[in-house]
Amino acid sequence: MTNPINLEIERRKVKNVRLTVDRDLRVKLVAPLKYPEAGISAFVNAKSGWILKQLEYFRKRSENQIKLNPDEILFLGEPHRFQRILNLGGKCLINNHDKTISSGRNLLIKSEQDKWYINEAKKLLNERLSFFAAKYGFKYNRVFIRAQKTRWGSCSGKGNISLNWRLIKTPPEIVDYIVVHELAHTTNFNHTKEYWAKVASIYPDYKQAEKWLKSFHLG
Repeated sequence: MTNPINLEIERRKVKNVRLTVDRDLRVKLVAPLKYPEAGISAFVNAKSGWILKQLEYFRKRSENQIKLNPDEILFLGEPHRFQRILNLGGKCLINNHDKTISSGRNLLIKSEQDKWYINEAKKLLNERLSFFAAKYGFKYNRVFIRAQKTRWGSCSGKGNISLNWRLIKTPPEIVDYIVVHELAHTTNFNHTKEYWAKVASIYPDYKQAEKWLKSFHLG
């Protein structure tokens, strides 16, 4: 593999060669300032199998993404057509039957859309946490709705639960799975057999949910 797709070579004041592949199918190599060209070629060729595997992974994940039209917003796993109705002001109406979202705010502007997403996520995630905690006897401390880069959720040793606001883009059953996953950590911090047995007793299809999440990008 002498010429991988979109190979970028950058020289820095580093000790070792580093190679990364990102979701935009870019292969980037960072090398020491005086590292020889022949050494770079040999390194890339030695890693060719890994590079191809990563490229294929990101291609498949891209194919699995939900495609949106310019006037659509992804809400609970389904595209909703946005309608701007100025008379609504700051209010927002969600019609899950017709798959439309209406507001006086322009939710097609990313900054406005993200604010709206976060607000909707806070309402939904707190409601689902309360529901499952009451039904199955879980106790948790504080709840944080955050913008983690690589996690859907986490639970601290103090019983504080953090959830990613981007969950509002995923289907309801995925939201419930993540909520159950983190609540189960309030009684078992590690992913032991007992832990997964507890999760399975509440959410039997957890393996399918895990598979879905691996194909869905957090962005």
